[in-house]
Amino acid sequence: MNKRRISLMLAPALAAGAMVASQADARSVLHGALVIDRVDMKAGLSYNQPNQTRAIRAAKADCKKRGGKHCRKVVAFKNACGAMYIRPKDLKVGWGVSFYLSDAQKRARKECGSKSCKMVAYSCTRRWR
Repeated sequence: MNKRRISLMLAPALAAGAMVASQADARSVLHGALVIDRVDMKAGLSYNQPNQTRAIRAAKADCKKRGGKHCRKVVAFKNACGAMYIRPKDLKVGWGVSFYLSDAQKRARKECGSKSCKMVAYSCTRRWR
């Protein structure tokens, strides 16, 4: 076989391999978001969304489904966990993001700044390595 014939035979296999690799890359980034309605004290979350816009939209829809009317984004994240705490006294929100849920919760609690802070939502995406 000549070189041209071999390269023509390999081209479809290489193209298929590139397509599979690009699909794997697309799956490797998953997004999540946390939103809150401080007026009605409702929260919403999302996870495993294909992009940040969809993650925020899904979290807002979740918040509205729970009765929120003024749902606003607190944090969006990818391939991680997010946690959100709120201080009832003045409605201060603390949030944290980390690969591990426990670390995200610790960061959110610390940012909230008080022992009276309560966790209102958390979410983790499936994480690809």
